[in-house]
Amino acid sequence: MKAAPVIGPAFAPDADRAHVAASRRLGLQLLLARGWLSADSAYIGESMHSLEQVQKAESQVESITANKPAKGMESLLDKIARMAL
Repeated sequence: MKAAPVIGPAFAPDADRAHVAASRRLGLQLLLARGWLSADSAYIGESMHSLEQVQKAESQVESITANKPAKGMESLLDKIARMAL
């Protein structure tokens, strides 16, 4: 079995933000498990925490993280998260 990242409109515009955040967080966990993202990344760690807070409905995501995403996959994921949440 092969895995490939797929990006597309996965949620309706009125989808529950907690559900969207949970899905995005699971996606990051899968990318980490496959080694496509670094667990040492400050950006990824902060993103996981921010998504968890949204999932718990404790905050809105005005700023995903204070850390800048690395070029490549992190930068792409940052843009997607900002559009989805």
